[in-house]
Amino acid sequence: MITAGPRLVIAIFVGWGFVATPVVAQEWCEWSLEETLRIGSIDGPDALSPVAALDVGPEGGVYLAQNFVTEVWVFGPDGEVSGTIGRAGQGPGEFTLTLLDLGWRADTLWVSDFGGTYFFDRHGAPERQVRFDVFVPDESGRFTPRVPLADGTFLAERAVAGDIGGFFSRDRLPILRFSPEGEIVDTLAVVDSEPSVQVGTGFARHPLAQGITPDVAPTPDGSAVVLVGEVREEDGSASFDLLRLGIDGDTLVQRSIPYEPRPITQDERDLFTEAFIEGRSDPQAARDAITFPEYHRPVRRIVAGHDDSIWLLRELDLANRVDLWEVYDAAGELEGRVKVRQGETRGDRAPWSQRLDLLRATRDEAWGVTADEFDVPYLHRFRVHRDC
Repeated sequence: MITAGPRLVIAIFVGWGFVATPVVAQEWCEWSLEETLRIGSIDGPDALSPVAALDVGPEGGVYLAQNFVTEVWVFGPDGEVSGTIGRAGQGPGEFTLTLLDLGWRADTLWVSDFGGTYFFDRHGAPERQVRFDVFVPDESGRFTPRVPLADGTFLAERAVAGDIGGFFSRDRLPILRFSPEGEIVDTLAVVDSEPSVQVGTGFARHPLAQGITPDVAPTPDGSAVVLVGEVREEDGSASFDLLRLGIDGDTLVQRSIPYEPRPITQDERDLFTEAFIEGRSDPQAARDAITFPEYHRPVRRIVAGHDDSIWLLRELDLANRVDLWEVYDAAGELEGRVKVRQGETRGDRAPWSQRLDLLRATRDEAWGVTADEFDVPYLHRFRVHRDC
C-alpha cells in the first residue's frame, strides 16, 4: 500500500575512476532515485514497528523482520499486506522472541530471533531450525545463531555476559564462526571495538557507537563478509582498508581507500555530551567520564548489495545534516555516491542518526526505512535512474 509519509529526495553522484574523499576538481555524473513504493501508516494494517531486516522473495514479495514482532510480515510487490509467516511459541516455525534478521537463499527463507535461526520453504512452511546458546567466557559473551553461511556454519548474535568490564575495555573483538551445534569453528576477522564509556563501575554505549559489536556485513549468499580493516589517520595520507573475506578465510578483496579525516568539532562534542548525560542519576560523573577521539570514523555502516556492490555510510556530517553513502564494486572500486539530505529525517531526538536506514540495495533498486516526527516508520523502495 502506498501511503502518506516523509518525502524523500535523494541524489546519487557517480564519478569516473577511483578517487579520494573528498574530491577536488573531479567531474561527476549525478544519478537520481525515484521512489516507487512506500509502505507504512500510523494505524492502518501496514503500520510498522521498527524494521530490523528486509528481503525480496523469489516471486517479488517483500518480507520484513520487525522489532517486538514475533512473525514475519509479507507484502505483495504492490505493497499490499498479503500475510504472515510464523508466530509466537516454542514449536516448529514459531519464534520465541523479537525478530532480528532474515533473508532468502534460493527457495529457502531463513529468519533469526534471539533464540535461534529458522528455515521455511517458499510457501512459508517450516523446514528446520538451529538453536544454540553458548557462553564463551574468554569473549565475555553469550552467542546464539543469527546469519547462516554458505557452508552451513553461522555468524552469531552476541550478548554481553560474564566479565562485562573486560568486554568493554577491549580495543579489538573477534568475529567468530559457529557450527550448527554451537562450537566455534574459527575466527573470520578481528576488528576494532565500538566505543563505550565507563561511568563509575558501569559501562554505557558511547553516542558515536553504532551498536554493541562492530559492523560486519555478510554477503546475501553467505559466502563472504565485508568489513573495514585498518584505519590510518596520518595527515595527507589517511586511508582505510575495505575487505571482503571468504568464509574459508581467503582475502578476496583488500582495497586501500584514501580519505580526508573529519575532526570532531567542539560543538559536536557538546551535543553528544548533553545527549549522553540526559536522564542519568549522576550527570556530572557522566560528563566527566565521556571522551572523544580526534576524528570521526570514516565508515559508520556497511551494506553488502545483492549484486556484489558494497555500500558504505561515510563520516557523520552533522553540520550539513547529510548522509553520504558510497557504492563500490566487487573489486573495491568506487562507482557512485548517494547523498541523503536533511528532510528525510529521523527527527532531532538524535540528530546524528541515519537519515535513511538502508536495508537492501543493488545498483538498480534500494530499500530503506525512515521515521517521521512521531517516530512512525515508513518503508521505501527506490528505482535507480542511471540517465548518464
